[in-house]
Parts: sequence; C-alpha cells; structure tokens
Amino acid sequence: MAGTGREPGWSSTPPTSAAWWATGPGSTAWRRTWPATARSSQTSSKEPPLWPWTDLVRDEVIQPQARDEREVFVIVPRKERQVGAEENLKVVQTIYDAFGRGDVDFILDNLTDDVDWAVESGGSAPWNGARRGKAQVAAFFKAIADNSEVTELTPLAFATNDSDVTAVIHYAMRVPATGKSGDMDLHHWFRFTDGKISFVRGTEDTALVARLLPAS
Repeated sequence: MAGTGREPGWSSTPPTSAAWWATGPGSTAWRRTWPATARSSQTSSKEPPLWPWTDLVRDEVIQPQARDEREVFVIVPRKERQVGAEENLKVVQTIYDAFGRGDVDFILDNLTDDVDWAVESGGSAPWNGARRGKAQVAAFFKAIADNSEVTELTPLAFATNDSDVTAVIHYAMRVPATGKSGDMDLHHWFRFTDGKISFVRGTEDTALVARLLPAS
C-alpha cells in the first residue's frame, strides 16, 4: 500500500532486468527474472511498449494481469488510481470523526449491507467478535458505548491504495464499572467495494482491555 503518493516498488532508476509482480489491488513491485531484451521479444504489437524503461513516465506503472510465464502487462494511469485511493481515505477519516461524535448512523451509511466486520474475534470484550451486516455492526458500537467511555481517538498513520485503507489509531478508554483507564494503539484495515466499506478487520490490546473490564 502507498501512503505517500509513490507507487510501492518504484524507484528513480528501474532495474535493467525485471518483471513486475502484483502485491495487491493497485499496488505493484518488481522482482528480478529475465533480461529486458528477452521480455521485449514476447510482447505483441498490440500491447503497450514495456521496454526500455525510458518509454515509461512517472505517472504510469506496469501491472500484471496474470501470474504465469506469459504475463500480460498493461499501463495504468496513476492519476485515476489516486482518485479512488484519496476518496477511500477521506471516507475512513470522516468515519473516525463520526465515531468521535457518536454518529453511528453516518458510519453505517458508508458500509455495504453485507459488510464483513471483525475486531479481535478471540477477545473477551463485549464488542469483540465477527459480525455481518449493518445491524450487527450497530450492536458493536452499542457494546462499546454501554461498557466504556472513549477519552482519546487520535489517528497516527494511514496507508491506502485503490481498494484498501489501513490506519493506526491511538485510543484511550475508561471503564465506568471499574473506574480503570488505559490506552493502546489500534490497527484497522478497511476494504472498499463500489465506494462503500465491505470488509473491516481490527486489532486491540486484548490483555489490557481484559484488565480494565469487570471480571467475567
């Protein structure tokens, strides 16, 4: 994933012998394989020029369409991909803002109806576990509100590509039932489908949370 506007794996001096290998939707990296001259001879006249590297501009990247010995490559304008990545990042940032003000309806509006949502499925907190659909996600937020008070929610870092956003968040909470407080870094992964979040995974310090909550 790229959080700086630079394509992963891209450098100012591309290698002289390389093939590209997809690391995920919208991300590319290279690995050394066969000489560029040999690869060039496999390129049909209908495909865009792949070699020499000087034929490429910095606003374009090469992306494989198949992972076999005859990989087909296309040039994907980076500008088009950046638009989707930036829009997805903006949605995630506004969702954190909505969580801070308690606007769960706004969050739900940005999810697909069948969203796959799981935060620490092995944890013991009332909000932990796998959930499916908006109604179960609403129950997730209710469990947090019923059992804790959020005292800090500070984004530390984001990374994004054209379909995914990851975030590191510093999070502090107080549990009224015990009077205990604690803080931790949360890690969240959001995946988008047609402009809405369809998949969420998150981590938290389950041992810390267990110490803050009442003994079960």
